[in-house]
This record gives sequence, structure tokens and C-alpha cells, in this order.
Amino acid sequence: MFCNGLCLFDIDGTLTTGTDNHRVVETCLKNGYAVGVATAGAKYTPENVRSYGWMPENLYQFMESSGFCTFNNVSLGILAGKYDPTSYIETELKKPPDVFWPGWLKGLALDKTSEACGIHDPSQVFLFENDPSYMKGVNRYNSLYNTVCCGKSLDFALVNTIFNNHEKNDQHKQQDNSENDEHVSFNTPGV
Repeated sequence: MFCNGLCLFDIDGTLTTGTDNHRVVETCLKNGYAVGVATAGAKYTPENVRSYGWMPENLYQFMESSGFCTFNNVSLGILAGKYDPTSYIETELKKPPDVFWPGWLKGLALDKTSEACGIHDPSQVFLFENDPSYMKGVNRYNSLYNTVCCGKSLDFALVNTIFNNHEKNDQHKQQDNSENDEHVSFNTPGV
């Protein structure tokens, strides 16, 4: 599978409160991004996540068509669609003591999911998340990953703005033709 990038969505407090989940996911897909889930909610599995009213059909269909390689549950040990608690346990042992474990493990989920999708540029990897402590863990795991703080503010305008800004940043980097450009993070405050 070749994609321009990856957008993973937290569930509780993000998709569950999003105001326009279908259009948000559609924007990601139209920009050539793989889409999926990174959750710590122990009740969510590939088998039941479709039954929730907040789950947009286009997100579920993408995950299903990719063999659920973009589905991650850090509490249940599901990593890039496969039951792999060992990788989570080994990664948690490397976690700094001041980092809350779900965010650190979502960093691993971003790693393995982007790898499964053939994405090698971490600046093209996004996590849409409502919990600042989880975002901190992801950013400590890999500071090049983009974390977008949202919840009730997960809407089309937010995501469209992020993609437009990210595209402009990429164009500036190409124009500068410099290997030492700094990465711009899109830690957008939520509502």
C-alpha cells in the first residue's frame, strides 16, 4: 500500500465528540493519506467499532480494506491490526518515567502503522487526539510526528486548514532545497 501519509484518530473524546467525522476522514483520503484508529479504550476492537454511531463508514471501510493494519488499541495489545502485546510491553519498558503510557504506546502505533502503509517520512504522520498527556507521550516518542489537539473541534475546517498549512510548509521546504529545515508541528489547540 502506498500513501502520502497517515492520519490516526483517537476514539474517546475525539471521534466520539467530532462534529463532522465523515468529511474529516474524506479530506484525509482525498489528500492520499491512510486513515485509522489509535485508541486506549479497551472496549474497541475491529469487530465492534463499526457498530458505534460516531464511526464514519469511510474510516471503517478503509481499515477493513487494508486488513485493519491501521487499527490500533494500546490497551488490548492490537498493533497495526495484529495482536502484539509483546511489542507494547517492550516499548513501555523504554518509556521515560514522566510520560503517561498510552501516549508513548500510541507513538509505537504510529511507527508500526506508518511502516505497514509504506510511509517513511514521520512529518507525514498525524495523530488526532483530545488528551494533552497522550500528545506529550507521542511527541516524546518521536518529535517529528504531528499531533493535533481536537475533540469537539474535530471538524472539516480544522482538518482542511491543517492540510493546507502542511502543503504550504512542504512547498517551502522544496523551494529552500535544504536538508536542515526545521519541522513545523501542528499542535492545534482544541475547543
